[in-house]
Amino acid sequence: MESDDQSKLIERLERFRRDLGAYGKLITSLRLVTEWGLHLASAGQRREEVESLRQRLIREASALKPIVDRYGGVCAFQPPLANYIIRNYDPFSGGLGTTLPPSGSVLIDLEKAMDLVDRAIGALEAEKGGLASHAPGPRPTKQAFIAHGGQSEALNKLCEFLDVLGVKPVVAERMPSEGRSVNENVEHWLAQCDCGVVLATGDDLVNGCLQPRGNVNIEIGRFQERFAGRIIFLLEEGTAFPSNVSEKVWARFSDDRMDEAFLKVVRELKAFDII
Repeated sequence: MESDDQSKLIERLERFRRDLGAYGKLITSLRLVTEWGLHLASAGQRREEVESLRQRLIREASALKPIVDRYGGVCAFQPPLANYIIRNYDPFSGGLGTTLPPSGSVLIDLEKAMDLVDRAIGALEAEKGGLASHAPGPRPTKQAFIAHGGQSEALNKLCEFLDVLGVKPVVAERMPSEGRSVNENVEHWLAQCDCGVVLATGDDLVNGCLQPRGNVNIEIGRFQERFAGRIIFLLEEGTAFPSNVSEKVWARFSDDRMDEAFLKVVRELKAFDII
């Protein structure tokens, strides 16, 4: 490909990437309008604006997808506890779907789509500069250790969410122990991870207040030693942290509503430079 053609294509991909980001912000604001009843008089106009941008992005995605596939690679992820991998996953179809207000999965797909476009831009720039002749290989997989009180639907959803983002969820009891004790196994897998996620469910009643199970508080201490500045706190509705962690910034969740928690995870992982 000629250098001038590459430059024009890179500019077009960069505009597409910016428009995807703008669309994500628009549909997120529309979700707030719908869920919180804010500025209801403008909701119809905002829906029209979202739909107009969505249709334009669908046309652009169709035109650019062969380039993104060639230079950005493909999405693939393995659902938690599954023995199969979903290959050639198309985040553009999900991210530009018709669901309004958007579900958490739509916002996740948009993040994955923007990541593919970023990778395509990087590969094209490298090729243009003579640094590479093909798309880069997959980046090393980052891992997130999850502290939790027990098996729950929220835990399963969080694991699947991290998988979609390209971050391997590490739940100690689901990982091989190779003869190690419980504590040794936790320490072993902590050492493999890049950050910690606290999924605090209300498992113990303390002085009339639901609090996370004791093992979660212990693992928070381990996180603070190992992952200083790289800890994400998620707290179940109706649950309180003990006083020694109550000043932390957290996002609320429930088994059937994870959107706020998902958005916090994305923001924090981006800040950690993990995604």
